[in-house]
Amino acid sequence: KMKKIFLKKIFSIEGTVLAFVWILLFSIPLLFGFASNGINWDQVFRIWKENAFLLGAFLIHHYILLPKYFFSGKKVLYFASAIVLVIALCGIVYLTSHPMQAMVPVNTIPPDSSFGPGYRPRPKPGPMIPSFANMLIMSVLILGFDTGLAISMRWVDTKQKQTELEKENTKNKLAFLRTQISPHFFLNTLNNIHVLIDVDTEEAKTAVIKLSRLMSYLLYDSQGEKIALSKEITFVENYVELMRLRYPEKVDIILDIPDNLPPVDLPPLLFISFIENAFKHGISYQNESFIHIRFAIEKQTLWFSIKNSKHKAACEKEKGGIGIENSKNRLALLYGDKHILHITENENQYDIKMGIPI
Repeated sequence: KMKKIFLKKIFSIEGTVLAFVWILLFSIPLLFGFASNGINWDQVFRIWKENAFLLGAFLIHHYILLPKYFFSGKKVLYFASAIVLVIALCGIVYLTSHPMQAMVPVNTIPPDSSFGPGYRPRPKPGPMIPSFANMLIMSVLILGFDTGLAISMRWVDTKQKQTELEKENTKNKLAFLRTQISPHFFLNTLNNIHVLIDVDTEEAKTAVIKLSRLMSYLLYDSQGEKIALSKEITFVENYVELMRLRYPEKVDIILDIPDNLPPVDLPPLLFISFIENAFKHGISYQNESFIHIRFAIEKQTLWFSIKNSKHKAACEKEKGGIGIENSKNRLALLYGDKHILHITENENQYDIKMGIPI
């Protein structure tokens, strides 16, 4: 398990960045270590030795201090351990570094010198910054960079998991809403067939066949995330034809569908709740009633509109609202602010216009 975690970290973005940094640190002495007679290998090996000590401290920090203390909530212990690690690193570098060459005394005259007694030899220049001080700066920078990078990658990983969780929750919500639509639709259709049995037995048989086709769509075709637009429209056509069997000819039912539907896919069961609601509240046997359903394609948008007569008695008698609310929630989850839904009503008419991108 530890081997898998180690390999995963190496081949991650974080591992790539850290590998690039260390390759750069070990390459810099070669790039800037040129002298008149070639590369000063003594200086290169000295810097590589110090970088090796720094790499060891980095590994301790990255694989022990960060996971065991920093990300476990033991911040005080982490900072104390990091300080001790930096001090120990600087001490090791100080003890292993070459001592600075001693300065020549002021009054020393070279044996073969032609200069006078006032000659003062210039001491050989030493390093501008002592090795241990340079290591102190480098260790703070490297360990600080490691901490910042680890925090950033943890934040990215957390956001990614949160996004995946939100997507999963969205799928669960959509699945729940869809399971609510199907029983609601099935119950209404069975009520329609129950009425037809007493009125016309043959039409009731025809309605059962149409219902079986509708239920096949609900049980099988609509279970995927997307369905062909043509199949969804066929489902709507079958449903409307089933409704025509129940209501008399004086009820004005119009279904307007474009001749050429584009070969696009969309989430299933987007329209049935609105259509159900229209037949549920828009039909009256005592008063003139109408339901006008229209589909249209304009550029990259599918437009769906439905208008139905509104009867106060039907609204008071029937309990409704779940189908419409489910459809609103589904549209919000699926399309966010990319869809259009306008619902208007007055005393005599209920009007819905919806546009979704395709």
